[in-house]
Amino acid sequence: MKKYFVILMLVIGGMMSAVAQGDGSTDRQNWFKQMQNHKAESIAHELDLTDKQRESFLPLYKEMDDKLAEASRSVREVERKVRKKGTAATDAEYQKGAEAMFQLKAQESKIETLYYQKFAKILTKRQLFLLKGAERDFMRKVMDQHRKRPARTTSKK
Repeated sequence: MKKYFVILMLVIGGMMSAVAQGDGSTDRQNWFKQMQNHKAESIAHELDLTDKQRESFLPLYKEMDDKLAEASRSVREVERKVRKKGTAATDAEYQKGAEAMFQLKAQESKIETLYYQKFAKILTKRQLFLLKGAERDFMRKVMDQHRKRPARTTSKK
């Protein structure tokens, strides 16, 4: 288990380093996809899935993760447009941005509830119970790794 964690952190560290050196959105998209794959694999490992469960769970989990990311991305886009306008934004634009940000949690909940029902057909009751904890543990490990890395220096010319 400890060996798996060390390997995972080395891979994540390498991915962060590679993204830091790149400057395009393609690098960011590749990093995001790699991170999604590692997250799903880590969760599958934590839940101790059988090969059959893994075969069904991983594509479904990645699909859910994509939908959650898309919901978040669209809300950030609305927020970004309003922030860019600054004080020139209209009340209607502020309202639209605020509504989008507040409704994001409801969207995420709806997506997760839908996939909970799908996961219930694949996972045991215990694995289903442990799923959210495994997600939190993964994010905690990523954040710990992120905090441990040296600060980047950016020099744009």
